[in-house]
Amino acid sequence: MSPFNRLDARLTASFYRHRTGLSLADRVCLALARSVASPAYTADRLWENWAAQLGVQVVVIRRGTPVDQ
Repeated sequence: MSPFNRLDARLTASFYRHRTGLSLADRVCLALARSVASPAYTADRLWENWAAQLGVQVVVIRRGTPVDQ
């Protein structure tokens, strides 16, 4: 658990990219991971697409094929 402060909010806002598919909650998690210099663990493979650009190490905990709809 880590407090979310004004600097974290600014970092979260800087992670906004039009039509990325990253929600506000996604960006908060990524920003906090970067702030504490820790990997961000997720089941959302979309995060990998933005990890390098945002300067965050992302670890996807679940691999597999997407469910056909």
